[in-house]
Amino acid sequence: MTRTSRRGWAAPPPSAECRDVLARHPDVHVRDLDTAAELIVFTVELNTHKVMADPRTIPAGTLENELVDMVTRYLRGER
Repeated sequence: MTRTSRRGWAAPPPSAECRDVLARHPDVHVRDLDTAAELIVFTVELNTHKVMADPRTIPAGTLENELVDMVTRYLRGER
C-alpha cells in the first residue's frame, strides 16, 4: 500500500523514513537497519495507539519516557 503525501505524491513508508534517520546517526549500533526501523515504528505505533484507546492505563508522559529509554538503549546496542 502506498501512502500519499499532502502534496499528492507517493510518500515513503514510515519505516523507510526511520531507516534513513538511523543510517545517518553515529550512535546507532544495530545489526540490521531495516529490521530496526520496522521494530521501532511498530513498537511506537502499537503502544501509542493502545494508550490513546485507553488513556487510563499509562500516563502519556510515562509512556513517552519509557519508550524513549527503550528505543535509545536498543539503538545504542546497550543489551
